[in-house]
Amino acid sequence: MLPGPAQQPGRRPGVLRAGWDVIADAFRLIGAHWPMLLLLAIVSVVAREYVLQATVLANRTSVALSQLVLALAPLVQLLTVVGMLLTMRSRMPGERVITSLVVGSAAAMLPFLVIYEHYGYLDEDVLAFGLATFEDLGETEDITTRLPQGTSAVILVTIAVALSLRQVLTRLVRRTPPGHEARRSVLRLVGGYCEVVWLVLAAWVVKSFLEGLAGWWRTRSVGVAVEAWWRSVSIDLPELSGVVTTVLGWFGTVADAALAAFVVPLAWLAVAGIVYGVHAERVLRARDLRGRAVTDRLVGRLGDDRADRGLRLLTDPERRFGGVVGAGILIARAGWQPVLLFCLAFLAADRSGTLLFELARLIFGARSIGDFWALLWPPLDMLETVVVRVLTLALVASAIDSLLRSLGLPGSLRLQRSGDREPEVLGAVAVGPERAG
Repeated sequence: MLPGPAQQPGRRPGVLRAGWDVIADAFRLIGAHWPMLLLLAIVSVVAREYVLQATVLANRTSVALSQLVLALAPLVQLLTVVGMLLTMRSRMPGERVITSLVVGSAAAMLPFLVIYEHYGYLDEDVLAFGLATFEDLGETEDITTRLPQGTSAVILVTIAVALSLRQVLTRLVRRTPPGHEARRSVLRLVGGYCEVVWLVLAAWVVKSFLEGLAGWWRTRSVGVAVEAWWRSVSIDLPELSGVVTTVLGWFGTVADAALAAFVVPLAWLAVAGIVYGVHAERVLRARDLRGRAVTDRLVGRLGDDRADRGLRLLTDPERRFGGVVGAGILIARAGWQPVLLFCLAFLAADRSGTLLFELARLIFGARSIGDFWALLWPPLDMLETVVVRVLTLALVASAIDSLLRSLGLPGSLRLQRSGDREPEVLGAVAVGPERAG
């Protein structure tokens, strides 16, 4: 099945019609590729459980080793997500699937970790590791000797080593001749793993530091005085303290809503944009920056040729943030209306798991949590994760394809639409050896 044709200028459908087409294409993708999508979604859930079990076994040997194994959990999840997106993407002549998988995973690491954290998986991994380690303790063992400390020297050294290895491996990838794709793929995969290690551990260190800082502040005389003053305000002026508490609560609620409604959907679009091989220089050139107050003077000084080379360098997926920048440019060029419509559709798909639990409640009725639902919960929770993953990724793939075609680029879906024809240029949006080299 070939990529769909680009939309011709002047024939772009309305926002609502385009949104409906995106949803319809998402269901067509599920209908066409559901066996592989379902398999990969199940593999992601099962593999995460096995990684957590392996973490406990590694912890018997070394605390640092257990953290290295724990970092495999988000990496395995990312590999399955990229695999699902590639399942729905058309194959290009001469493309190697393993190369596309590794290159896409390495470039999409940063936005995926935002998604992973949003769903609470990082905290779940740490909590599951801690509980399993506690159950694995011997009779005379102390739990503190088996759990890593957020700001310990072992963790900090591990972060430094992983970050340094990531830099070295990136240089080796660039110096490896284009003909040695197997070697380049292995280097990228190991480099991506090092990226996950230092990012996950760094996030944990920052969180531990902030928690420690809050505890330290409460023990300082200034912190104690401020807390005492606020208690006196709450007693003397309860209305004022109530208003302040409500306003602060609103800020937290608005921030959480913005994260769920905009940041996470856009992060998914960025992941799909990277995996589908978006070349930002194809949708943003130096001439597009002229006439704008912020960039016109800069382009005037550099010239169009040097500005175009700078854009290619900035959006190079081999660089740490190149893929993210390229995907961000694509989303920005698409306009706010289709992106906003996608965010709304994504929220509906992302909450579809709630319907599954409500359906189970209607079928089985209210029962004791201690017996029936305790048995039903694990398979139901796994089924919810699989269903939501398949629905959201099909929607994300369809949406990024629609954005590509709206900008005049060939579509990428392995989906036969009525009226599809072979585009004049194949591989314009592929992540293949020719791009990776």
